[in-house]
Amino acid sequence: MRALSCPQRVWGAPAAARPGGRRLAAPRSSQRNAPGGLEYEQLLAVQRHLLQVDAARAKAVEDVELYSGQLIEERKERARLEQQVAALRSELAAANARAEQLEAEALQARQLVAAYQRQLGQQPAAAVATPAPAPQSPAEQQQQQGQQQATAPPPTSEAAAAAAPSGTITLQYFSGWGDVFIHYCADGKGWTKSPGVKLASSPDGSCRSVTVPAQRLEFVMNNGQGEWDSPGRYSDAPGNYQADAPGTYKLKSGRLERLP
Repeated sequence: MRALSCPQRVWGAPAAARPGGRRLAAPRSSQRNAPGGLEYEQLLAVQRHLLQVDAARAKAVEDVELYSGQLIEERKERARLEQQVAALRSELAAANARAEQLEAEALQARQLVAAYQRQLGQQPAAAVATPAPAPQSPAEQQQQQGQQQATAPPPTSEAAAAAAPSGTITLQYFSGWGDVFIHYCADGKGWTKSPGVKLASSPDGSCRSVTVPAQRLEFVMNNGQGEWDSPGRYSDAPGNYQADAPGTYKLKSGRLERLP
């Protein structure tokens, strides 16, 4: 009978070369790292994600820089607007101060006009009701002034005062004005046209004088240039000088007295 033979084992040879052996599969590590493997796809995905993160970071940096530039421009614009507002407030304050000054000047002017009107004698009813005389020609004015000076020579002493005719009021006025005018109302017959009648100088030059036919005389003095002399002229209610009877009167430093 024939004996059975067993296959001889070969040590150290690969399984594929072994007699009767089967072929073993490739190691898994090579499958994972080979193109198309699982870990390779995951690595690509991670790299793509990192690229997307870098792109997003770069975009964020650009946005921050743009926002920072806009914020700086807005701050500059705000500073410029604040400067304009401060300048406008300063101009408004100056305008308000100027308006208050003009109002004060206007109030003062109104007060001066009211005082001037009172000094002109507009308070008596006769001065308002009497129509103004017709304007005279220069020749008529010179003739009238000549007649007044001829008929009313200025008295310079008590002897001249005693020689004054009855029914007349003579006024001696002492002032430093170059020209002097008397604006008066004689016997309530109406006021003269402003500035009034010019006073003549006395021979010794000590005063100015005028004689007015009247029993009663109400008057104020002026220099023909807007400066007036009347009782209480610096108060809110200035009045008029009054001579209640014929005679000679002296007016000096705001004091009216009748000479004996």
